[in-house]
Amino acid sequence: MVVGNSPLKAGPWLAHLNRNRDHLTRWRDLAGGAYPVAEITQGLASEWVAQNLYQLDPDMLTILIEEPGRAAAGYDMAVVLPAIRCPVLLLQADPRDGGVMTDAEVEQGLPLLSQPTHVLLEGVGHVFHNEQKEPVLQALTDFLASL
Repeated sequence: MVVGNSPLKAGPWLAHLNRNRDHLTRWRDLAGGAYPVAEITQGLASEWVAQNLYQLDPDMLTILIEEPGRAAAGYDMAVVLPAIRCPVLLLQADPRDGGVMTDAEVEQGLPLLSQPTHVLLEGVGHVFHNEQKEPVLQALTDFLASL
């Protein structure tokens, strides 16, 4: 299992959603194929994000905007992480560059996993697979090779 820069606790995740409510609302308004990718790209200056939004179900963002508590229900790492029995790679984007998985969460979460691996992608932000592909591919390759 690979966890890509996702918060491991409900509190930080809910705080992140709250801070980014306007951003998520804008994305929801563009999502779901309502606008051509070219038009979305003009508004965002990112073809990668535009293509993803074009294919995204806007209802996924609606729950994050309107009912974040419901979306985070049961999101308790003390319960969820020990139940995972397979190898897990925690890919952490750099918190100083917009990463949402905190150092404290990693420190608390690693001992709860039975087969953890952790990679901090220094200098890489939340959308790490689009920002800097090489360190992400290297981390994935190393993890898969270790299995």
